[in-house]
Amino acid sequence: MIKVNVNSKEYEITMDGHAGYAEQGKDIVCAAASILLYTLADTLKRFESICDSDINIDDDNGKIKAVIKCTPKHSFEGNIQLVYQIILNGLQLLADGYPDNVKITFI
Repeated sequence: MIKVNVNSKEYEITMDGHAGYAEQGKDIVCAAASILLYTLADTLKRFESICDSDINIDDDNGKIKAVIKCTPKHSFEGNIQLVYQIILNGLQLLADGYPDNVKITFI
């Protein structure tokens, strides 16, 4: 199971595990969760002028372990909030569709 912890106040998402929906390399749930996290990481890197980010993603042996945190600069919190909400919506859709494979906890 992929476990996702979300700290909305700190703009932090951690993800750990493997969905176990299918064998490694063919797991669509793992692929979907991974691409959402990689999209968030890349977006934060591209907008480094509005966010100080700390990104650590280890995708090894079909298991993902990631921590992505952002501290918005100045008046850009609304922008960062929107980016995070879009990614969280995608993760929630995934968790709703595959409840045995993805669990989200809001802390």
